[in-house]
Amino acid sequence: METRSRRRSLWLPIAAAAIVLLVGGAVAGFLALRATEARHYQAAGEAYAAGEWDRALNAYSAALSVYPPFVRQHTTLCYANRGASFFHLGQYERAVADLDLALSRQADLAPALAYRGVARLLTGDAQAAREDLDLALDLDPGQGLASAGRAWMCRETGDAAAALADAEDAVVRAGQLPAGFLAPAYALKAEAALSDGDMDGALGAADAALAEPERAGLAQSADRALAHT
Repeated sequence: METRSRRRSLWLPIAAAAIVLLVGGAVAGFLALRATEARHYQAAGEAYAAGEWDRALNAYSAALSVYPPFVRQHTTLCYANRGASFFHLGQYERAVADLDLALSRQADLAPALAYRGVARLLTGDAQAAREDLDLALDLDPGQGLASAGRAWMCRETGDAAAALADAEDAVVRAGQLPAGFLAPAYALKAEAALSDGDMDGALGAADAALAEPERAGLAQSADRALAHT
């Protein structure tokens, strides 16, 4: 009896130490994975802020590759910002796929809704685009990209006053618009102002559009998409 008791007293500390080591190893592994994801996410954010879309896309993909998924802290924003990176690279269908994943996790991300709305517009899904753009602007009236996209849709339905209001909101927030989208927004503002009888406003917006170095983007693509709806 004493021998058995003695053996048990010897084994208990050993078992406790083994458990501590196992738990400690699991915690260390968990923290290491989180640190890896955080490092990739930070690198992605820096690339995104600099407009280096390919580098941002790769870094967000690296963050999303950290496995298992439950250790990740930035999954929603990784999908949202990778989707936006695809958008800036002109890969609109892939943008929609990533933005769907982000919005399935957090439905009230106004920037993601704005990007998805315009991406849907540019891929011919006008009805879903309008729903996204309306919701984005309901959540955050300061979403310039959503205003630009909705302005084009209002123009197509003949609502010049709404088109002008949205176009004005878009150009006020010019810094939010992707390359190639500002000139079409000015052009739309000029057209809407002309329809509203504001000749001076139309001429000023037309001059601003012509002054922009990049004049392609939303105008041509949206016209093509809307022509098929």
